[in-house]
Amino acid sequence: MGEQKLGRYTSKLILEPMPGRQQMKTVEDFGFQDADGTHWPVPPGTSVDGTSIPKAVWSLLGRPWEGKYREASVLHDYHCTARSADWQTVHRMFYRAMLVSGVSERRAKLVYAGVLYRRSALGKHCAAQPACRSEPNSSRRYIVRPLP
Repeated sequence: MGEQKLGRYTSKLILEPMPGRQQMKTVEDFGFQDADGTHWPVPPGTSVDGTSIPKAVWSLLGRPWEGKYREASVLHDYHCTARSADWQTVHRMFYRAMLVSGVSERRAKLVYAGVLYRRSALGKHCAAQPACRSEPNSSRRYIVRPLP
């Protein structure tokens, strides 16, 4: 599937570590637009914890703030917490955003399945996911640029 059929990022993601916490915060507006035109904004100052990448697959994929998953993870973390749409729609957006970020279809399906499994195991909305255990270097800013 091409990027055009899935959506596009509407801005670049800039994250900053939160002192003394295992979270990051967005520095500027960030967002994703689905192919159907739905805009998924994340406002500046949003705290995210990276729990969209299931810990069980970190050994295969890397931690939440590494690689091609960061942008999609931030979108998913925010929209699960904000409950801006039903959980199925938020999870589908997460899957599509991973593909737009260049994650292979196979890996995106693995992460998506992990998110669905964790949701069913918890028996709750995705906002109840446990906190991420990654510890970003507090002296660095992480800048993620969208695909052209």
